[in-house]
Amino acid sequence: MNVNELLDTIEDALEESANVPLSGGKRIVDVEQIRDYLDEVRAALPGELRQAQQIVNDRAQIVDSANAQAQAIVKKAEERARILVSDAGRDAVGTEVVVAEHCLHVAYAWHGEADESIELVALAA
Repeated sequence: MNVNELLDTIEDALEESANVPLSGGKRIVDVEQIRDYLDEVRAALPGELRQAQQIVNDRAQIVDSANAQAQAIVKKAEERARILVSDAGRDAVGTEVVVAEHCLHVAYAWHGEADESIELVALAA
């Protein structure tokens, strides 16, 4: 059983135990049974903590990778926009600027999608 299941089992054992009359809510429990459950909790905790740490590490790597990809996309789009603008003649500057701006908008949209993906990964972890 995992830790949560063991804790639920302990809670069930406490709820199902007999009340001691006139004791203010005290109950009679099987001490050995509760100790056994607690031993199982102690045994299960290190594994679950390692698993939780691995999930946190994986999430951090995914977020870092997504950020790096988003930054690369924006940098590439900005460079492409600069090239388009610098290569454009005076007569075509208006059209080239529109194209360059479109490239930047697309890059920023991709960056926004990457941010949303990062947030979803962060929430899932």
